[in-house]
This record gives sequence, structure tokens and C-alpha cells, in this order.
Amino acid sequence: MELTENNEHTEILVSLGLRLSEAKIFLALSELGPAPVSLISNRSGVAREFVYQIIPKLVNKGLVEEILTIPKKYKATPIEETFRFLLRRKEEENRRLHLRAKKALEKRKSRLLFKVSDASETKLILSREAPDTRISEEFSRAKESIDLTFPTGKFLQWSQYYAKLSLKGIPNRKLKIRIITQQKLLKILSNHPRLLNANLRSKLKHVNFKYSKKPFSVEMMIFDKKTLFVSTKKTSNINKMVWLRTNNQMILEMANYFYEALWEESSENAINIQRVANIAESF
Repeated sequence: MELTENNEHTEILVSLGLRLSEAKIFLALSELGPAPVSLISNRSGVAREFVYQIIPKLVNKGLVEEILTIPKKYKATPIEETFRFLLRRKEEENRRLHLRAKKALEKRKSRLLFKVSDASETKLILSREAPDTRISEEFSRAKESIDLTFPTGKFLQWSQYYAKLSLKGIPNRKLKIRIITQQKLLKILSNHPRLLNANLRSKLKHVNFKYSKKPFSVEMMIFDKKTLFVSTKKTSNINKMVWLRTNNQMILEMANYFYEALWEESSENAINIQRVANIAESF
């Protein structure tokens, strides 16, 4: 397995819920075939004592088989089968999350979950659940435009687990939606089109995409050019992000200017996400 492909597979596995060390061990086993802990440690770069701790977790998840030999060996499930399994598991988790969110909203229906103050307000928000109710409210409240930036890993998480709720009712609303993401996302999705969640595919025709060659880690959301959410902490866990939320006119003016500049320097691509969605639908 080439280094670039290995890095790509690692990023996908982490986006689908594995820890980085789990992904490294699984991919090492995929390359080695049946192997003892000593070889797994050497190939993955994970210390042997940690391999002993992590291997049982991968066995319990159904991603690794235990072979009763002396010394004991382990075998990884085929990687395509693993991708499909992790996708199904995450989709089921997402369905349960939606049911819980729906019940919670019904209980709190009599109260206003989030009210935007008419006065200028800027504050830090720690997300304790995903999708964060405050951001979800902005998605449902937007009337004219939604401008988003998504680094590769964050787009994969958003598209898999939260896009359906975020873009609910979009086809019936006259909204201008733009997303700036990274070109390497297209390579990942082109190789694995089924990673593009089916709930999102039907809505892609309502979204304008551009792709940045430059790497960036900031996730930014601008609603109607009046409310800004910007991530202030680099984290792979979308449930634990820290956001700066503001409707301060001076900050918004800078954010809108930055977004327009990034949009202009980013490019469209013939192999775009909409085309990948069509490929996924053909399976």
C-alpha cells in the first residue's frame, strides 16, 4: 500500500470513528496479513504494550479476527468491507441521535431554544452535542445565504452525520448556499464515492462548491451575512468544537471579505462533488 493511499485510508477510518492508533494498527494488519503483536507493532509504529491494549477493542468491533496459534496472531477484515461496516454503524448511530434530538425538542417546545439578540454580541460557545442546537437554528432560520468552509475531515463528518438535519427543507427554500472545501477531498470521494452520504446527494444540486489548493483548518459558517460561527480549536471530534459566535458588524465585514476572497481564489473542478454523487447513485 503506497504511503499516500495509507494516509488517505487513515483519514477515512478516523473520520468514521476509529482512534488514530486503532486506524494505524488496522492498516498495518491489512498490509501484513495474519501477524503477531510484535510485527503489528513494528509495521504500525504503535508501541507493543499499546497494541496489546488496542487489539481486543478492534476484535470486539468486528474489525479484526483472533487466530489461536502460538504465538497468537490477528487478521484484519478486508478494508472495503470495513468501510461499509463503519458507515452502516455510523448511520445507525445517526438515526438514534435524530430520535433523541426529536424527543428532546418536543419536551422543550414551549421554550425558545436560542434567541439572537438585537444588540451586538460576541461570545465563545463550547459544543456539547452535535449538531449544536444553536448552529442548527441558524441553518433553519437563514433566508438568503449560507456560506461555509469545510476542511476535508470536517466535511466528511458533516456530510455523514449532520448534513441531513442542517439542510432540512433546503430544496423548498430560495437560499444561496456555497461551500469551500479542499481539493484532496475530491480524491478521497472519487476513490470511495459511497462515503458521500445518500441523505446529502439529493441536495447537492442546490449547493455551489469550490475547492482550495491551499490547506486550511478553520471551519466557518456565515448565515445571511449577519451571523458568524468560526471554529477556534483544532479537533477531529465535531462534538467538542469551540466556536466564536458573533453578529458584530465589524467582525462580520472582515469575515465576509475573507470568504469572498477565498471564494475567488478557489477553483471549480470537472470532477466535482456533484459528479461523485452521481457515481455513488449508480452503485
